[in-house]
Amino acid sequence: FIAGLGAFTALFAAVIAVTQRRFKAVLAYSTISQLGYMMMAVGVGAFSASMFHLMTHAFFKAMLFLCAGAVMHALHDETDITKMGGLYQKMPLTFAAMVIGVLAIAGIPPLSGFFSKDEILAAVMHASTPLYVMATVTSFLTAFYMARLLILAFLGENRSEHEAHEVDARMWLPMMALALLTIGSGLWGYFGGFSQWVHAGVPHQEAIDWTVAGTSTALALLAFAAAYQIYGRHSFRASMERKRFGLAYRIVYNKFYIDELYAHIRTRFVYGTAVVLRWIDEKIFDGTMYGLGGYALATSDLLTESANGQAQRYVVVFYTGVLILLCYALYWAVQVLAYWGGGAGR
Repeated sequence: FIAGLGAFTALFAAVIAVTQRRFKAVLAYSTISQLGYMMMAVGVGAFSASMFHLMTHAFFKAMLFLCAGAVMHALHDETDITKMGGLYQKMPLTFAAMVIGVLAIAGIPPLSGFFSKDEILAAVMHASTPLYVMATVTSFLTAFYMARLLILAFLGENRSEHEAHEVDARMWLPMMALALLTIGSGLWGYFGGFSQWVHAGVPHQEAIDWTVAGTSTALALLAFAAAYQIYGRHSFRASMERKRFGLAYRIVYNKFYIDELYAHIRTRFVYGTAVVLRWIDEKIFDGTMYGLGGYALATSDLLTESANGQAQRYVVVFYTGVLILLCYALYWAVQVLAYWGGGAGR
């Protein structure tokens, strides 16, 4: 169940990332997809592979988000990648870091993502063929949407209204440091025995499964070619995707309308239920409490009238009560005598 949920998450988020236009939105859904990869590995028992991918992903995804921040800074907070283009000339260091990150997350050797993703794919292949197919398709989509992001933002013609510039050293130095970790962490993890170092279960892959690695690498290169064919060969226009892919594009671009469905449920069900519960709380529970309080106040007013401190009234009330009790006792005494007298006569 955990492996299936992870595989679905990885594939579902990757499909959504293919159509997103905001720079950080693509990376955010990519992160969700990669987390699905990690949970899929956990589900098939490949704990060390999951931890390995968690480490390598941390390096290249952090670098990619820093690249996004650098681009937004250079373009006055512009986030729409369809309004970018040609940044490789103006931002060469950011472009270099971006290329390294894209190649790493796509699983191109010898970058870190190649080694960690290979361990997951190999473990999943030996556990479940359907899950392996889903993971492989996700791998292809990952390479495709990251290549799309790179092409639209950094290659082609400039579609921005602002003049871009490279960021200063305070921004590109962290990117370069993460780029070095992206390049070296996979090699270190593979040859340095990452699974023994973290003690996260028994390692599933002592050596690279070249069937799996070769297939995923070939699919990544094919995805790069497809992205270039669609977005790189011709002058890109924002309406091109909508016209080419039609209804399917609109559904995926709107994230399968999950946000709208959630808003509808929240408005109609959650808020409606809250109104009903508020009425119950105010009219029934609060009303009951207020009624009991009013009853206590009314009773106290009545008792206050009788307890006014006049000794004469207390004596009258006392002897009236005594008289009532005596009359009651006399009544029962007469009844008892009549009962016994009648029995004695018979």
